[in-house]
Amino acid sequence: MVPIGAICLVLAIIITLPVPLGHMLPGAAISLLALGLLERDGLAIGIGLATAGLAFVVVAIASNHIATWLRAYLERGPL
Repeated sequence: MVPIGAICLVLAIIITLPVPLGHMLPGAAISLLALGLLERDGLAIGIGLATAGLAFVVVAIASNHIATWLRAYLERGPL
C-alpha cells in the first residue's frame, strides 16, 4: 500500500516553497488523492499519484534552474 498521507505531506511542504507557479501541480495532486480516497476510487488515486510524481519532477527541475540562475547572479556580482 502506498503511504498516501506521507505523499500529501511532502506535496504540502512543496506548496510552501517560493517556486513560481510551483503550487499548482502539487495542489492538483493532493485534490485528486483526496477525491480518490473519499470515493474509494483506485483510478483517481492512481491519477493523483501520477500527478504527484509529475509535480515532484517539475518542481525539482524549476528549483534547479532557479538555484543555477541565482548562483550565476551572485558570482557575477552587482552591475
